[in-house]
Amino acid sequence: MLFSVKTPAHPHIWIESSTSFLMEKKEITAINVKWVYDEFYSSASFFEADIDSDNTISIEENLKFLDTTYEEMKKNNFFTHLKLDKKEPDNFKITNFDARFKDKILIISFSILFSEPINLLKREFTVSFYDKSYFTDIYFHEETPVSFQGGKSCDYKLYEDMTETYYYGMVNPETIKVICQ
Repeated sequence: MLFSVKTPAHPHIWIESSTSFLMEKKEITAINVKWVYDEFYSSASFFEADIDSDNTISIEENLKFLDTTYEEMKKNNFFTHLKLDKKEPDNFKITNFDARFKDKILIISFSILFSEPINLLKREFTVSFYDKSYFTDIYFHEETPVSFQGGKSCDYKLYEDMTETYYYGMVNPETIKVICQ
């Protein structure tokens, strides 16, 4: 007798995320994001980036790796999900994208710049990073998941967003909610 069973998905890539909000009073002007990849994925990426197999990443090799990585991330909107009052804003762009290795660990960083500062007074603003297709677990740094630059006029809450699901409805993204009162 043949039958199929839906098996739970598990991540193939783990990314530790740190997020820094650039603030002016109670307005967000930009968000800086830093991702540190797990050793296994970093090792595979290092091997791919080390074109001449000399166990180092030259400037030229890193630039090629950076271009390739940027294009792949761009296809997936950098796994970035922003919501302002439960709607996705369209007044932002990704800049300052960087991908490099430190002690053979892949680190990707980028900035989310807004065309106009977002006033958060009495508004709901959330940020999630998740990947619906590649089985990537993006989780927040345990000790410093979120920071504020330019004065801490707001606070944050980390929570599991039960209104968003992926991996066939089995996973809800960890989300940052910025709170300004």
